[in-house]
Amino acid sequence: LVLLVVLTKEIILGNSTFHLTKTETESIVVTKSVAVCVRGVNRNVDNAESIMKTIVAPLDADVFGVIQTNDRTTSVDLSLALKAVSSDNTNFSYHDVLSELKNDGFNESFWEMVAAKSQNSLAPLLGQRGSALFQYKSFKRCFELIDDHEKKKRGGHQYSNIIVMRSDHFCLAQPFCPSQLLESIVVPSGDDWRGVNDRMMAMPRSAAKLILTGAWDKLTNMRSSEYFVRNTEVVLSFLIKESQKHLLRSDNTCYLKCNQQSQTSWGKCSPGGFKYEQEFRSAKSNMNLTC
Repeated sequence: LVLLVVLTKEIILGNSTFHLTKTETESIVVTKSVAVCVRGVNRNVDNAESIMKTIVAPLDADVFGVIQTNDRTTSVDLSLALKAVSSDNTNFSYHDVLSELKNDGFNESFWEMVAAKSQNSLAPLLGQRGSALFQYKSFKRCFELIDDHEKKKRGGHQYSNIIVMRSDHFCLAQPFCPSQLLESIVVPSGDDWRGVNDRMMAMPRSAAKLILTGAWDKLTNMRSSEYFVRNTEVVLSFLIKESQKHLLRSDNTCYLKCNQQSQTSWGKCSPGGFKYEQEFRSAKSNMNLTC
């Protein structure tokens, strides 16, 4: 879509209104309708080809990366491998995330009391193992990168749909068909752990702010503590209900692939193999599905 505008006029695109101040005619080129944000540790660069083939290319999507780097990650930039239009490659620790939360108004004492009654949704607050706070940050950062790109590079024109996925996914076939990307939140079938699988999901842009920044917002405003009673999957299930969007479950065609260089510290994982056997078998059985 090419929008030709005179830069002294008010422009209305969808629900967005913005003003341009230059006195010449300029074209704003908007060609992509889907944004894909890949989040996780910069280790699984060999997965990039499968992500490009099964998600980015079929949907003609823009890619964004929230990629954590540290001294144990590969020197190859996953964001470059995915041809990301915008990325945030940082080495952040639990203390960095906690400091950022506090700067946004997080009351540590209040949430430590909640954490004492919950499972892994707030486990690090009690000195326990868990990645929940990292996940809340990476979801929020995905939204920020996409929102900033829309404002600065797309003239305020929003994507119609956003896909968020972990960097260690290896896909054997398309996990999302274009016909599914309407107003539903689409989540491949898999391990829900009494909530909704949060490893990969597609959502309409209208629901993205709530789904991706909702957990962070509630933590920094001491709201909806009941969302955090169990795990990140339960947190997501509450956010989906709050969005009032229809939840569509699709056939699983991707699995979490183990790092080639070393074993993961989470569960049983042989280098280059799969992390969860049931997920791998499900993806393999659906590898010949087409849209």
